[in-house]
Amino acid sequence: MRPSSLRVLRSTALALCCSIFAASVAYATDVPLAPAMAKQMLQARGVGQMVKVKETDGTTLRARIVSLGGESVVVQDGSKPAVTVPYDHITAVKGPGLSTGAKVTIGVVVGVVVAAAIVAAIFAATFKGPNITI
Repeated sequence: MRPSSLRVLRSTALALCCSIFAASVAYATDVPLAPAMAKQMLQARGVGQMVKVKETDGTTLRARIVSLGGESVVVQDGSKPAVTVPYDHITAVKGPGLSTGAKVTIGVVVGVVVAAAIVAAIFAATFKGPNITI
């Protein structure tokens, strides 16, 4: 490879690494929910449904909604004791599974890996190296 094309390749790789890092930092912080919004989101899911609730201290609870009160929600994870979480301590309410973005990302990565394997197989079949016997 020529030095100029190698420099372009390295610069592109560095730019991609920086953009991935910047995107992960942007998604790392949760904006606290207003207590009314947290209550509304939990009520929309309903009592008896599984949810992921993230608290202001960083704790994430994956549990079933037992009851919804005026100031707090009670959730329970399996046979563990029920936990009361005030609405003003909730920063995120999500479903129990993967987000749509995560599912799409997994699909894209699998597709890229399969495509790379196919291209590598075609390349290996087309461009056989010299036969060297020892």
